[in-house]
Amino acid sequence: MPVLYYAIQESTLTFAPDTPLIKIVIFWEDIIKNTGSEDKSFPALDSGSWESYSTQVEANARRLIPLSNSLSIGEEPPKSQALLPVDCVFIVEKSQLLGILTLTDLKHLIASKINLATVTIAEVMREPIITLPENFDINTTMQIVRQYGLYHLPIIDDMNILLGIVTPDSITAGLQKELSNTSKQLERETAQRRSLELALKEKETLLKEIHHRVKNNLQIISSLLRLKARHISDEQAIDIFQDSQNRVQAMATIHESMSKSHNLASIKFADYVHNLTTNLLTSYGVTPNIKIHLNIEQLFLNINTVVHCGLIINELICNAIKHAFLYRDTGNIYVNFRRFEYNKYLLDISDDGVGFPQGLEVLQNQSLGLQIVWSLVEQLEGTIAFNSNKLGTVFTIKFVMQN
Repeated sequence: MPVLYYAIQESTLTFAPDTPLIKIVIFWEDIIKNTGSEDKSFPALDSGSWESYSTQVEANARRLIPLSNSLSIGEEPPKSQALLPVDCVFIVEKSQLLGILTLTDLKHLIASKINLATVTIAEVMREPIITLPENFDINTTMQIVRQYGLYHLPIIDDMNILLGIVTPDSITAGLQKELSNTSKQLERETAQRRSLELALKEKETLLKEIHHRVKNNLQIISSLLRLKARHISDEQAIDIFQDSQNRVQAMATIHESMSKSHNLASIKFADYVHNLTTNLLTSYGVTPNIKIHLNIEQLFLNINTVVHCGLIINELICNAIKHAFLYRDTGNIYVNFRRFEYNKYLLDISDDGVGFPQGLEVLQNQSLGLQIVWSLVEQLEGTIAFNSNKLGTVFTIKFVMQN
């Protein structure tokens, strides 16, 4: 709500344009006397005092004008009336503002010896210097009040209907009201924020506990697969168990990262890949002369992207460890990951092994590991390029980060 709203005094002294001026004089005198204003009388007229003039005016007014819609002569204003500005009245017809008459204007009229009984207020009123809409900025309003020396500034709506006035005192009161409301609003928002932070912290703790338990369950599955593989003599079956174990371990590593992360919405990908590749080297028990080189840009990725990229890395590194370095005890595997355009990423996995056998249609290969890779790339809505020769193999995957 605009600050000026709190500065508007809705109660104003209003009169119809055909109201005789003498009625305003009598009404104003009663207001001034009963509100305790310092200006308790108008200036003396000629050699007579205001009191004698007022008596004469009052007698004429009682004879000429029934004060039906205003305070009666001598009647004490209600308590709320004491809050009204006593230095101006507004001339209104059908709620629309026509003009204004100030106490200073009236003093000048009396001093000019105008016949108060025969003149209507419409004949002597003047148009307000400035009117403002109710949604006007209060700082600009204060500047206008100071610039023009105004003590009463009418506030109107789009139809020129008088809504109230602002005065220097009401602006001060309005600012105090706005400050009080703002302070209370800040207190409420602070309390709400603390409540939300507490609820969020509780949820984060719960989610971390869930990730921790999922990780433990996956590690149990991985351990069961490893134990089962020890009782199998068929090499092909052992490979299947080990591949399954590594896939489970790759997912367990993700949940372990989430349980330790300060941000549950994303994972630092470089740390995750380091842990994943370390586990793979340990799982296969490869010679130290076969090394994995990581060049991973320091990025935080959402958990969905990490799952897909992690499993792709797992499958392609496992494939390289098993097939790229046949009859060799040395070799290098390279994993590169970077962002090359806004929200576009490149994952490059290569080795300096023997390459795929000539004539093998790799992209049509029906092995489970490569089928998983093709499926994961498709789920990322990415593309995969492949190149293999006797100097090694390269898989290049490009995709757009999904929110």
